[in-house]
Amino acid sequence: MDDGGNTGGGDNTPAAEGTADYVKENTALKGDFSEDVTLEAGKEYKIEGEVNFLDGTTLTIPAGTTLYGVTGDSFLAINRGAKIIANGTAANPIVFTSAQDIAGQNSGAEQGQWGGLSIFGKASNNKGERTYEAGTQLYGPVNGVADDNDNSGSLRYVIIKHSGYEVEKDKELNGLSLGSVGAGTTIENVAVIGSADDGIEFWGGTVDVKNLYVFNAGDDSIDTDQGYVGTIDNAYVKQVEVDDETGSRGIEADGYNETQVSPSGLMSKVTLKNATLDTIGRAVRLREGTGYVFDNVQVNVQSSSADPAASDYADTVAAIRISDDVTFAQQQIDATGKGLAIKNDAVSSDPVASGLGLYNDDATRSYFRNTVTGSVHEDPRISDQDSGTANPVTGANMGAFEWVSQEQNDIATKLLTGDITSDTTLTADTLWGINGEVNVKNGATLTIEPGTTLYGVTGSSFMAINRGAKIIADGTREEPIVFTSAQDIAGQNTGDEQGQWGGLTLLGYAQNNKGERTYEAGTQLYGPVENGNMGDPNDNSGILRYVVVKYSGYEVEKDKELNGISLASVGSGTVIENVASIGSADDGIEFWGGNVDVNGLYVYNAGDDSLDTDQGYVGTLENVYAEQNVVDDEQGSRVIEADGWKETGTSDPMSKVTLKNAMLKSVGRAIRLREGTGYVFDNVQVNVESSSDAAMEAVRISDQVTFDQAQIETAGSGIAIKNNVNASALYSDVETQNYFQGMANVAEDAELSVPEYDYSWIPE
Repeated sequence: MDDGGNTGGGDNTPAAEGTADYVKENTALKGDFSEDVTLEAGKEYKIEGEVNFLDGTTLTIPAGTTLYGVTGDSFLAINRGAKIIANGTAANPIVFTSAQDIAGQNSGAEQGQWGGLSIFGKASNNKGERTYEAGTQLYGPVNGVADDNDNSGSLRYVIIKHSGYEVEKDKELNGLSLGSVGAGTTIENVAVIGSADDGIEFWGGTVDVKNLYVFNAGDDSIDTDQGYVGTIDNAYVKQVEVDDETGSRGIEADGYNETQVSPSGLMSKVTLKNATLDTIGRAVRLREGTGYVFDNVQVNVQSSSADPAASDYADTVAAIRISDDVTFAQQQIDATGKGLAIKNDAVSSDPVASGLGLYNDDATRSYFRNTVTGSVHEDPRISDQDSGTANPVTGANMGAFEWVSQEQNDIATKLLTGDITSDTTLTADTLWGINGEVNVKNGATLTIEPGTTLYGVTGSSFMAINRGAKIIADGTREEPIVFTSAQDIAGQNTGDEQGQWGGLTLLGYAQNNKGERTYEAGTQLYGPVENGNMGDPNDNSGILRYVVVKYSGYEVEKDKELNGISLASVGSGTVIENVASIGSADDGIEFWGGNVDVNGLYVYNAGDDSLDTDQGYVGTLENVYAEQNVVDDEQGSRVIEADGWKETGTSDPMSKVTLKNAMLKSVGRAIRLREGTGYVFDNVQVNVESSSDAAMEAVRISDQVTFDQAQIETAGSGIAIKNNVNASALYSDVETQNYFQGMANVAEDAELSVPEYDYSWIPE
């Protein structure tokens, strides 16, 4: 990247806006740039507010780069005399989009969430030097001298999505705005998806466009004005949601200015070849003496909400209208090559001979039938068309747009909010956003198909499977189920993030040693319905199999954090196999009571404890891998935190966890066994991998209770404790040392042969 003005420096002064250093420091474009900037491939860059590249500068965007508007009025303007070099590839297009899209909040049909891309040049237009209608940028001839070969750079394999913000009434930004852009500019393979105003608009200029795809423009898909003279070759237009069926067209074409006499004598003359227009209501509006040449263009009116019985039906749904503001002699409309085909599927199957639904009025009909040179092919259902020949028009070559399909057919997004009170299935063909606190209530079953992805829309978003409800999240090795964050969906994460959303919580009717309880980070109840009732040890909360929970653990309030996976009084009827918790800011997995077993557990980068057992949890954790990376506190964040009795003394049941075939890697202290907990270690390797304190011991038994209350045991190959920072720092005190050394199969500063469990199913 060009370091340009080098406004940042060794004095730690933040780089100034509008500089390459600012872009590098903030991965953001902001302000007016008077120096060249080259972005880095594969990164995401914010567009903050109105961003201008000024005369003499070049913005270079490599293939695979994404830029997004932070706010609605954010847009990127390449000013007259500047250049943009945005050369993507079919495999790695360059994407301009919105913050909402980056956050994974869009369904795909959204419009107007940010501004768009605007390019201005020095080529001719028929109104002279002009000011951009949605900003202050100038375009057109400089001092009356136009350069029709002006070069504003290149756009190749570029996608612009969810743009078209309305700056003020009747002043809208478009997906791609081109003001007097010259023929020296290259625009090939460009897709505009979801612009609230026009998909692409030309104000004068001479630039040609090849392979243009416009989907779901709210106003006009292609708008040409102010003397634009150029060729649009191979274009596909699809309208989905429009502001006005008569006012939003596939093509809007203007020629002369309001006085009908151009000061430059330049008339708009557009050549559209190899194009398909699929529209709602009127398809084409040719205004104010425009020129147009149609070559292999198929016009299809696909639908209309107009009432066929209405008196103005023909006018409302007519495919083509020529403005009656000017005389027909001012029109220069031609068809060449395969010509123009017009079809209106919104009309009845037996349209009248006058051409109902094809032309706005008799004068337009007469013009197209008698004045337009070349072939005009009308709907074959109309009996009195002149030629009567078959339609030879093939329209756009859709194969040229296969590269767009991945973005265009991107997985749909739906939001889950509030309470789920009836049986519900989430399918893998949809991306599911968990928006806020989502509760699956008593009696309801939530089924999640293999391969489904869910994400937390906000930090405090989490999903709770309430007592009496079930989750059937039965993924497969090939198609795991993933719970993650909006940032991860947006591709913003590096892999070590934590706490970006809540997590997954299951609550059941099984026992705990404190009775009926309220979840510490919410209002959900768990445990026996009445105090003194031992609960249902066989309670079934469903299935978690091949499930990943990533970047969770949001702090609801101080000392009340959500975990990656929270299990409160979950019974043994529940199946939990092959689950992973990655990047929880609090615990990776926490148990409050219950007796559910877990087989195949992977915990990476928990900010607090990797495995936390409390309130009388009695179960087996088998085939476990836990590794700490970034922790809150090297003493207070452990691979294992185990609590047994409550503070007032003995309580039934006592926590008694069996940990079998486990590899535990910690930063700082590895294990804390509190308050008379029970634990059975069977082939467990404990390694302290790093610590900022060489004296930090691997294991500590709490001194809050007497050692005879602790029921720490070994089975099978027992436990091996290794401190790679300080081999002698194994135990916190002599009592703990004596306790462990008094058990069988305790190996110190040694390695066990823990079976390598296959976690290759976990997606990166």
